Amino acid sequence: MDCSKDYECKQAEPSEFIDGIEFDEIEKFSQTDVIEAISERTVVFEGVPHEQFETDIKKLTRRNAYKNLIILSFSFTLVYTAFNSFGNVQSSINRAEGMGTIGLSIVYCSQMVTSLFFASFTTSRFRYKVIIVVSMVSFLAFLLTGFYSTWGTIVPGSIIVGIGSAHIWPAQQAYITDLAKLYAICSGNSSDSIIALFTGIFYAFFYSSQIWGNLFSSLVFQREISLKNTSETVMCGARFCPLMNNTVIVTRPPQSEINVYTAICVGCTVMGILVMSLFLQDVRFTKKGKKEIVTHIKKVGALFVNSADQRLLIVPSLIGGLSSAIIASDFTLAFVSCPFGVGSVGLMMIAFGVSVAGFSAGFGRLTKYTGHYGLFVVGFVAQMCFAAVTLTWVPSADTYYAVFLVAAIWGVCTAVNMPLVLVLYSVYFEAQDRDTALSGFRMLNGLGLTLAFGYSSRLCMRYKMNINMGVACLSLLCVTILSVKHRHTQKICLCCKGQSK
Repeated sequence: MDCSKDYECKQAEPSEFIDGIEFDEIEKFSQTDVIEAISERTVVFEGVPHEQFETDIKKLTRRNAYKNLIILSFSFTLVYTAFNSFGNVQSSINRAEGMGTIGLSIVYCSQMVTSLFFASFTTSRFRYKVIIVVSMVSFLAFLLTGFYSTWGTIVPGSIIVGIGSAHIWPAQQAYITDLAKLYAICSGNSSDSIIALFTGIFYAFFYSSQIWGNLFSSLVFQREISLKNTSETVMCGARFCPLMNNTVIVTRPPQSEINVYTAICVGCTVMGILVMSLFLQDVRFTKKGKKEIVTHIKKVGALFVNSADQRLLIVPSLIGGLSSAIIASDFTLAFVSCPFGVGSVGLMMIAFGVSVAGFSAGFGRLTKYTGHYGLFVVGFVAQMCFAAVTLTWVPSADTYYAVFLVAAIWGVCTAVNMPLVLVLYSVYFEAQDRDTALSGFRMLNGLGLTLAFGYSSRLCMRYKMNINMGVACLSLLCVTILSVKHRHTQKICLCCKGQSK
């Protein structure tokens, strides 16, 4: 995608200010050229005071860039330590009338609608740090429902956190992309490879939240752990159907334990908000026009109509949402809570968290050797292995530890799906309105989550896994077409060694 024609870089007298040069364009120049041009006022970047940019680019050492990345990653880890763990047990502790899974479906339905109508409008008017902090505060509304879980608390809490989630993720990815591009200028590396590296590091931190949050839940609910006999587990695993009379198999923990667990989740979220507020340096160098909602909706629609890349990314964006719901709701209920008790959910999710965090860190560095497509194939193979097991396996006391291995396999495909698709969006839409593209992604991802949590309490396990397998196959086909289409532009390669640029 050649965007050089969209901008014009001019030389000017020292007193002149040239508009129209955005941050995406400065990676064409060396660090020395950029600093000299700004210091001599021969080039001025739209919306960026030259004193600010000169100071920031000189101060953006390797240490400072990684410091901001780690602060961002650590804050998200604290917040999602609480949120992910809390969501993982919803299908077990709020199973009556499907309240837990329907609540999660409302979360992602709210996220989807907000991503389409409001997220880009908001991100164009506020700085990324402000958006992230306010969005983190919204998570408290959902977590506090643990103290008193009814339809009257879960529904509004789910809507509020969905609104916050729709804003936090576009701001997070845009922040990392800007930080990576600025660091690429200073270090002389390819911006695409640095975006992939920074995204991999972030998700290594982020996915470790599955370890810490579920460690808390396993400790709080440890008295619920039990190895049930074969007669009690015959309708678990691959044979599990939510509409069948298996309520007696899944026992809800005492409310006192749920209150302790909820308090821990709220405390983690407050800590994450404080770390983000006090220590993160805001990075945003591209001037963003103020967008009207109707205009933004038209742009999102135009992107789907006019961009072949966006159309090909529809199914890969959906599979991320479907996959997240599988591990958070279906697998935990059918293969863990049903045969072994709610207390085992945390232990199983720790295995999942270790797997996904470890592979995320490794995949961020492997991308420049294997190419994006090679990693996507690895994730697809892991997904098919997981599906084969969950379609045939009925867990029992003798196979208790096998559940941890199956969860680790799912960690491989989770480590690939979300980060890789986000990298593809950052690569293909860097010359267009990135906020619009990311809003489209969040809308599709939220649609996948909404559908998966919506039918979670209505379909048997085998039907849900067949749906997931079919969408995964379509997703691989779409990414294959993208890879072939862009193989000559070196934006993405089927099998490449060295950096993509």
